[in-house]
Amino acid sequence: MNSGEVISIVTVCDNQFAVLLAALLKSIEVNHVADTPIDLYIVNDGISQQNVDKLKNVIGSDKIKIIWKTLEEAIPRHLKLPMDNTSFPANTYARICIPHFIDPKATRAIYLDVDMILLKDVETLWQLSLDGFAVGAVRDRSQVVSSEWGELKITDSWGYRRKVGT
Repeated sequence: MNSGEVISIVTVCDNQFAVLLAALLKSIEVNHVADTPIDLYIVNDGISQQNVDKLKNVIGSDKIKIIWKTLEEAIPRHLKLPMDNTSFPANTYARICIPHFIDPKATRAIYLDVDMILLKDVETLWQLSLDGFAVGAVRDRSQVVSSEWGELKITDSWGYRRKVGT
């Protein structure tokens, strides 16, 4: 990573999980001891103004800049999503749209679910090598999601190499 680089973190939240987002934000701040600045993108999927105001006061560090995006700003209009009763909600797809709404100078981004708590500096995760892979990820479910457009078939059809591990 470049020494002048900014850590880009993205999360997506609705009003129901705003309190969990507050805990995530605080855990990022408390554990971030490195000097690297953070751009923290929050994709707002209906968080009430009252909760937005509360969330704006969670972070006190000048090393962390919160950048708010609406769900409509995060997902390009031209993107065709499988939006029927067999698909995930629209906010789930914001993850694959990250390059469309973060700073174009960013070379990578870390996506964190709002129900996470960081126990170490996010700098540690930021510095991990992806060994030439486009994406580093962990499975979020104990069972594999099964659909004709999901799971690892997507990486195959896009021509990406993949490395599956536990």
